[in-house]
Formats: sequence, C-alpha cells, structure tokens
Amino acid sequence: MNPGETAFMRSDAWTLQKTHPGISLQRTWVPYDQIARNLKRAILASEDANFVNNNGYETDAILQAWERNKTRGRIVWGGLTISQQLARNLFLSQEKSYIRKAHELVITCMLEFWMDKERILEIYLNSVEWGNGVYGAETAAQHLLQHLRRETHCMAKRAARRHVAASEVLRRPSPQLGVFVAAQWRHRAANEG
Repeated sequence: MNPGETAFMRSDAWTLQKTHPGISLQRTWVPYDQIARNLKRAILASEDANFVNNNGYETDAILQAWERNKTRGRIVWGGLTISQQLARNLFLSQEKSYIRKAHELVITCMLEFWMDKERILEIYLNSVEWGNGVYGAETAAQHLLQHLRRETHCMAKRAARRHVAASEVLRRPSPQLGVFVAAQWRHRAANEG
C-alpha cells in the first residue's frame, strides 16, 4: 500500500493555504519501475551515495553533523540519508531538535527493517517535495514540462517579432533605416535578456 499524505505534505498544505491560497498540493504516484533510471541514479548520487550499502543511517555523518551543530550553537546540519529523510517526511515535523532527530533514527531503523531499499526509494521519490507544493518525481516532471512549454512559447513569440523586424529592413532598405533597426535590436536584446 502506498502512503497518502505525509506529515510534511500536511504541514505544507496548511502553510500554502495561508501564504498562497491559489496553490494546492500536487502529487501523482508512479511505481518504482516507471521512474527513470537516470533520475534514481542522480538522486542517489546527490542525496545518499552509500544508500545501497548503509543501514539507513551513517554514523560518521551523524557525528560530523553533531560537531558542526555544536560549533554553530544550533542545529543547522542533519547528516541525513534517504531513509532518514523519508522517516522525517512521512511521520515527523520540520522542527529542528535533537528529540526529533532521535525519533527520526528510530523510525529509520523500523523502515529499514520492514522494507527493502527499492521500496524505500520508491516512497521517497514519490513523497519528497520538488517545489512549492509539488510532491513526487512524476508531478515534478509534469510541472517542469509545463514550465518548458511556456518558456518555449515565449521564445517563439520573441523570435517571430525579430523576424518581422528583420523583414522590415528588406522591405524598406535605406542607410538610416539600418541604423534605426540596429538600435531597435539592441534595445530589444537589452529588455528581453
């Protein structure tokens, strides 16, 4: 069974209602085998390179985080693995405290005991926030595609305006027009860039 909303999603929904009433949470669940292999590799490389071999936490990373936090006088570094991030996202708050970190470690051990690595990564990729109210790899991909379509449409409009301006030069060639059009091109380039 796939989890519904996570603790982070519920918290985010509450925050979004107050700060951005028009934005709602978006998530589309995708089975593990339908998530792009390159995305999985990229996430593992950037978030938890030792994911396959660790037991859900890395003692060295936790100790390094402890030292950094001691130096700063507050919690600023978590030393999180993917399993720890999943435990936090599913069940805990965004509060930064050592008590929450202890709860996170216990839940991480439970997740690692009851689930295999593939299932942990599947839930993580479908539950992690990828943007403002955007949860899960599939929803993030759709969101990115919509953004790219809008950008492409705007670029096409700009290119069409440039082509029209260039065609004006061909219809009315004169030395003064060339100087005028060059100035227009510089002005447009400065405003569009």
